Amino acid sequence: MKTLGSILLLLAVAVSARANDWNKTYTVSGKPHVRIEGKDARIRLNVGQPGQVTVHLSSPHDRIPEDVRVSEHQSGDSIDLQVSAPAKHLALFSVRTYSVEVEVNVPTNSDLDLHTDDGSIEIRGVKGDLRLASGDGHITAENVDGVLHASSGDGHVSVDGRFDGIEVRTKDGHIDATVRNGSKITGEWSFHTGDGRIELRLPSDLKADLDAHTGDGHISTNFPVEVQGTVSRSALRGHLNGGGPLVHLRTGDGSIRIDRL
Repeated sequence: MKTLGSILLLLAVAVSARANDWNKTYTVSGKPHVRIEGKDARIRLNVGQPGQVTVHLSSPHDRIPEDVRVSEHQSGDSIDLQVSAPAKHLALFSVRTYSVEVEVNVPTNSDLDLHTDDGSIEIRGVKGDLRLASGDGHITAENVDGVLHASSGDGHVSVDGRFDGIEVRTKDGHIDATVRNGSKITGEWSFHTGDGRIELRLPSDLKADLDAHTGDGHISTNFPVEVQGTVSRSALRGHLNGGGPLVHLRTGDGSIRIDRL
């Protein structure tokens, strides 16, 4: 049997057809873990005030569709939000890729787990364990710090920050990644796309083993690479600054460009 407290913490909210937005503020005492399942919503996240997480739900149209549902749950510093937007609204407003937008503000140090089926994801300024996934939308992560896992079905992925770990995957989109000074490779880094290009910028002093391969494109770099094996137009393996953990790059049809910052 659910307690009154759990019932109050777990809500299914039918947003009124007359509502232009929906707002909620959560108080946290430590490092929050924020999980958002956006279905087909667009998610935008920025750094806000310490000690609180704020969520603002709105629509790019006149009002939030009446059968959009919001389910939310807080347990200590963990916050779980699910936004369900029926597919018929996406068909009606097919000129856009989403029917609702979720705007979130979190403390600088926050762990994130964000997922949307067709909408885009944008985050800025956050430090933590960052997991971002979109079925078909673009993903943008700017001025981030920590460990990043980002994946998209068909969208482009653009990331910029100081990383301890990074994994970026997209089936058909491009990858644009800037790795800032102070980054540390604590395990294998990977950048994989099915058909898009990869553009990677790395600190000039980064120690790594490089393994890059493209099916139909070409590879170029201004890094001095101590090459291992046979050099070809579509494959490059070697050491950066004497070598280190592996940086793995793969694309089916696109080109790969690796530059120093």
